[in-house]
Amino acid sequence: MLRSLIPQSLTRKPTILVTETALADMTLEVLENPNIETAWGLVGFYFGDGETVIVSNVVRPDQAEVARQVARTNLGGDLQVQALNWLTANYQLIKTHRGVTTEAKYGFLFKGHSHHQLGFSGYSSTDFASLVESVEKDGLVVSIGPLANIKEHKHSVSSIRGSAGGVHVDIRHQVDFTFYYLSKKMLDAGQRVAMTVHPTVIKATDVFMPVPELGWQFIRRAEYLEQLRHLHAYGCTVNVVTRDAKAGPPLEVQFVVTKPGIWRGSLSIVTDSNFPNSSPTFEVLVPSGHSKVAFIWTNSPEKNSGDLWYKGEDLIEAVFRLEARGEL
Repeated sequence: MLRSLIPQSLTRKPTILVTETALADMTLEVLENPNIETAWGLVGFYFGDGETVIVSNVVRPDQAEVARQVARTNLGGDLQVQALNWLTANYQLIKTHRGVTTEAKYGFLFKGHSHHQLGFSGYSSTDFASLVESVEKDGLVVSIGPLANIKEHKHSVSSIRGSAGGVHVDIRHQVDFTFYYLSKKMLDAGQRVAMTVHPTVIKATDVFMPVPELGWQFIRRAEYLEQLRHLHAYGCTVNVVTRDAKAGPPLEVQFVVTKPGIWRGSLSIVTDSNFPNSSPTFEVLVPSGHSKVAFIWTNSPEKNSGDLWYKGEDLIEAVFRLEARGEL
């Protein structure tokens, strides 16, 4: 179905496709910040000069790295760059693993903000300038900027039958999106004002290119940072890397944990991209770099084979158990 939407010649009015997943993530960002500015990075595929674009992923900001005001949002830190690097690396890994060949390029389509409950009917001059800057200064081939407006916010309250004191609250929202398009080709031709485009909404499964997904360190950002905080608070030194630990996509996140002067070796904790729904793998390493002992998950819903980590626990619990056994 999707192949028919890719034009043979990329010279006509741009074709913009947006996945339902991306729209859902954009809507969530808007509704969680209804009275101040949203902030997001749009990621996806583009062909040729960017006249066909697929918005496949949305990178929401780390709340610690965004300063929000009613009419302005300042993005800081490097979370979105890390997320883009993660997505790009997984895209290449999926292509290699599946033997996929495509002319589509993958990368950032926009990094900015949007008004919503302010009731703006169109982009402001500052918003248009941000699109120009993303192409002219940041080097994007094409930039897709969304304008979101919360049109309805309705709720109803009723008692729940058979439940003493129970109350049922039904909240419904309507969020409208307008998409603006600007490309390097337009700027080169002297056109510096973005045009509105009417996207086609598709399912992620309709995209015939492999669509990488964000790992848990981005989706469950607060939990990821909490895991690091526990390890650091216990006096551990932690080095986090991403690697293809299991010979296939997606990449895994590896924590290399040490306690200099106290532990004989170091601890490798490898988590899948959907952690904690899947168990980590623990491996104790001696200074020579060879495995001393490895604890591998046995697909038990309750615990792993070494009784190191139970589902729902923090990773620091495995550290405590290994220390108690004298393995570190």
